[in-house]
Amino acid sequence: MARQWVKMTGERARIDAKANDTYIIYEKDGVLCKEYPNGKVVPLKKTGES
Repeated sequence: MARQWVKMTGERARIDAKANDTYIIYEKDGVLCKEYPNGKVVPLKKTGES
């Protein structure tokens, strides 16, 4: 149940980001990543980096 909720939350975040022309941020393999609506994923290397 919890995994399904997390998956649905991530999907909803992507939909909202696309609708608002913004990005989502998540952690993958210990690295924070920015994902844009066009599918581009940019890893963040330093604190406060955009």
